[in-house]
Amino acid sequence: MDNNIISELMDIFPKITIVGKDEIIIENHNGVEFFGKNDITIITKVGKISLYGDDFKIVFMAGGTIVINGMIKKVEFENYDK
Repeated sequence: MDNNIISELMDIFPKITIVGKDEIIIENHNGVEFFGKNDITIITKVGKISLYGDDFKIVFMAGGTIVINGMIKKVEFENYDK
């Protein structure tokens, strides 16, 4: 695969890292649409990522990266066409 194509895909798709049941790191996002104690919706270039659980806290957000702590029960992808 061409390095330019790989680079373009890295700019489009979010990178999601889940650490245990209590931390999620989302890179390459476009902002927070909704934040609540038990649910959060993150906007990306290819759709939305909704998190459901308990006691969510945003512990870091800068440069397209967000780190959220709390009990993660469900991750849902919305409007993903690609």
